[in-house]
Amino acid sequence: MRVLHRVGRGTGLNRPGDASAWDAMFASGTYDLTRESPLLVGLLSRAGRAGAFLDLGCGLGRNLAAFPGPGPVVGVDASARALSGARTRPGALCVRALMTRLPFRDASFGTVLAWRSLYLQDAAGIRATVAEILRVLAPGGVLVCSLRSEENLLARHARAHGLAVSPGTWVLPDPPFSGATYHFLPEPELREIFSGFILTDLRREELSHTALTRNLPGKNEFWVFTAKKP
Repeated sequence: MRVLHRVGRGTGLNRPGDASAWDAMFASGTYDLTRESPLLVGLLSRAGRAGAFLDLGCGLGRNLAAFPGPGPVVGVDASARALSGARTRPGALCVRALMTRLPFRDASFGTVLAWRSLYLQDAAGIRATVAEILRVLAPGGVLVCSLRSEENLLARHARAHGLAVSPGTWVLPDPPFSGATYHFLPEPELREIFSGFILTDLRREELSHTALTRNLPGKNEFWVFTAKKP
């Protein structure tokens, strides 16, 4: 496949344990999303599938077979446990890599999906990932993205029970979170991080729960948007 590999780039998995929290969650079945909502189907339909399609943080691969179109379909995740499930999806290439260090050539993809994944790192990691998305997207390519807002119910849980590691970022060590990292974004920070894109249709939406958040009070509120690379 021509999108693989950028010269001199590996998978970036050079630190043992990078995905240990998510390996544990997928092994336990705690993270139980197996299919996505009509909201995402509508966003991708309106964005239009052009060229190769990349799903960043593909997890169990629930989106890999749902959006046929021109070009190859590629899923990336750091969790080997998740990819063992994603590889059962027909017609997709699954690659173990970090979002901050993608092993793909420049301008390889027409569409990138970062759905319920990009915020699972600190702000520096999000910025590095956004730079990588800009690099691998072709000019005119589209990103479809969701991020946990600063008012998300899990943000309130993190402020009460998590370990703050940097502004807006917490590690949630208590079960069932297994030490996962979360970053919660106010709108000004989101707009600044994505200033290299043309943002459209930015809004707050309540997305479906997993077992991680099902019993927490409040709304499971996310920022949802599409963004075009100039």
